[in-house]
Amino acid sequence: MRMRVLGLAEYVIQRATYNEQPITNLKLQKTLYYLQGYTLRVFSEPAFDEEIQNWQYGPVVPVVYFAYSNYGSNPLEVNDSNKIEDIPIGHKMLFNKVIDACLQYTARDLVQKTHEELPWKNTKLNEKISRDQIMRFFCKNNPLELDD
Repeated sequence: MRMRVLGLAEYVIQRATYNEQPITNLKLQKTLYYLQGYTLRVFSEPAFDEEIQNWQYGPVVPVVYFAYSNYGSNPLEVNDSNKIEDIPIGHKMLFNKVIDACLQYTARDLVQKTHEELPWKNTKLNEKISRDQIMRFFCKNNPLELDD
């Protein structure tokens, strides 16, 4: 089940807002990376098709970054124009686990965490982080220490 990445981003923002834990674009980017990794680990398919790139502050989905870049480092607001598709219950449970885990970290902590992980370390600045690299890493590692 692949989602439009902007719809998934909106789902993350809504969940963060609902939990009264505002999320910035920087934190959103790391959360999307972890959502992609754990979806590949659990369902052997990507959460979304858009590429993730190696940027200075960790993995980034450029299309999402630029969609929210006008917020700078301020918390993102819910944008109802980014329609959220129906999410199957199994995916929604996983997404919620990953989002809630990411919300427990600061954006700086998530940047540091992703910088220590092989998918980011094994690519050069501004290069695409391959889906295969992400899948291999997450199948062997549980960086957010989620319950399986």
